[in-house]
Amino acid sequence: MSANLKESSETKNPEVRLTSVLPTYKMEYTDGANWYSLVTENLLNMTVKLPVIVATTSNLDATYNNGTSGVGATLTNAGTQAALVIDGVTLSVGQRVLVPYQTSQVQNGVYTVTNAGSASTNWVLTRATDYDSLYLINPGNVVVVASGTVNGTTSWMQNSAQPTAIGTSNITFVTLSQPGITSVTGTTNQISVI
Repeated sequence: MSANLKESSETKNPEVRLTSVLPTYKMEYTDGANWYSLVTENLLNMTVKLPVIVATTSNLDATYNNGTSGVGATLTNAGTQAALVIDGVTLSVGQRVLVPYQTSQVQNGVYTVTNAGSASTNWVLTRATDYDSLYLINPGNVVVVASGTVNGTTSWMQNSAQPTAIGTSNITFVTLSQPGITSVTGTTNQISVI
């Protein structure tokens, strides 16, 4: 069963249809030449960023400095001086880190270790150059995490709106996958990941 609904041309909305695809119905729209599902649109808008070595598992005890509108923004250790260890991984200068859990969500994003810290120096994370400007921080950005006890082998998507200003707009992420995929199976109309 397929029901086609056409919006008024005066509203400038595209044609929309509801298709019967087992086991659920899905909304589709057309640009006049092709039909797209919302899933297709989201996939077309995804940008996969360079992978990170780890993702934080909670808020970092750190002081945030916004740099120049996000460029050069830093998170600097505000706790006990020690080498930076996140999710069971001891980090080195140059490694990338996803920070999705800051209490102040304006601080979330992708960072690079610029000082790994020690018993006598604070660790410092600096916003990664591919995540420090408004045009680079977009809904649909995907970040893959390579290592970690909790977040290793997971993928994360930015689900917040396009920021209007780095340092004042919240940046949030959701997990797309869980670690330990054991199987992928498929049929003509369905793919299952376990």
